[in-house]
Amino acid sequence: MGARTSYIPGTFCWVDLATNDVEGATAFYHRLLGWVPQDIPATVGVSYRTMRRDGHLVAAVSQMPESQRASGAPPAWLAYVAVEDAALTAQRTEGLGGTVTAGPFEVADAGRTAMLRDPGGAPLALWEARRHAGAGLVNDPGAFVLNQLNTPDPAAAEEFYTRLFGWTVFQAATEPPYWGIRNGDALNGGMATLDTEGPGAHWLTYFTTEDLDMAARVIANAGGAVVVGATPIESGRILVATDPQGAAFGLFEGVVDP
Repeated sequence: MGARTSYIPGTFCWVDLATNDVEGATAFYHRLLGWVPQDIPATVGVSYRTMRRDGHLVAAVSQMPESQRASGAPPAWLAYVAVEDAALTAQRTEGLGGTVTAGPFEVADAGRTAMLRDPGGAPLALWEARRHAGAGLVNDPGAFVLNQLNTPDPAAAEEFYTRLFGWTVFQAATEPPYWGIRNGDALNGGMATLDTEGPGAHWLTYFTTEDLDMAARVIANAGGAVVVGATPIESGRILVATDPQGAAFGLFEGVVDP
């Protein structure tokens, strides 16, 4: 079981969804991934709905801020990286060519966070844990398993992230080109080249499923859409989809780390 109570700095530790329809998104991911919701008060005056699988925290869903909705930004998943000091890491972000878009700020007694964009424009969040370490379950069915950076400039992204978090980037495939990301000795993410005519640079969160074909049918029946159908990879199969509100995510079926 991929149970976790803490995260080494530089490790993806949490994901949450900002959406324009919390109830619709909750129903969708409950059907698809078996999540059970639990509302908790948020310090900014909006609810923050955590999701559990088999009793473990796995993700959260919240209402998009009005400013974000007014700007035309679509619903999206946001991935968090564990850090020892969110303020110091945010400061280093600016020095390495990234942009801090919010924070650092306290999240009650749960921890401290900051929102940033890498030099290619991909959003990401930092998490300095206090009471809340992050997801209590990863890799297993219903939990996130990988975050993949889709970017038009992999070389610039590699330089930025290796200097910011100490990640190691290695080429895992050549056709099409794909890179793996390690934090220490552990696989921590992936990176692919993004068509410059497509959507902007972004991190795509993958969740594990036990049956990818069944999941594809659930997505369609629940109002989502499969964007990239089941595709074989070395360790299993993947697909990319959008939920009914338009947020993109991936699913993985195959061999996972413990």
